[in-house]
Amino acid sequence: MLPITVDRTSHFIHFSRIVLIEKDSRKTIIHTVDQKYETNESLDTILQKLNHEFFRTHRSFIVNLNYVSHITFEGDTHFVHFRNYPHYAHVSKLQKNNLYHALSFEAEKL
Repeated sequence: MLPITVDRTSHFIHFSRIVLIEKDSRKTIIHTVDQKYETNESLDTILQKLNHEFFRTHRSFIVNLNYVSHITFEGDTHFVHFRNYPHYAHVSKLQKNNLYHALSFEAEKL
């Protein structure tokens, strides 16, 4: 579970419910299958609390590999899309190959 603090309240979010985590200005938004949580914790701090099923695709995004449905690209920009979730995450050029490798590794475990 991911422990986070939102407005002086502690929340415990099960990893399997987290779709993606994004940094938006000074806030970090944790997208779950049914809710969003905003916290002031940094992505680096949150990433240290997560397990191997999560991957940092960009300086502003962490994705749950189990929810990735496909990757699209427009020019040099790549985007991760999720099963049954309308948002997408950016993929940096430096992380593109590492993401494909991580997704292949997760697929082999199935």
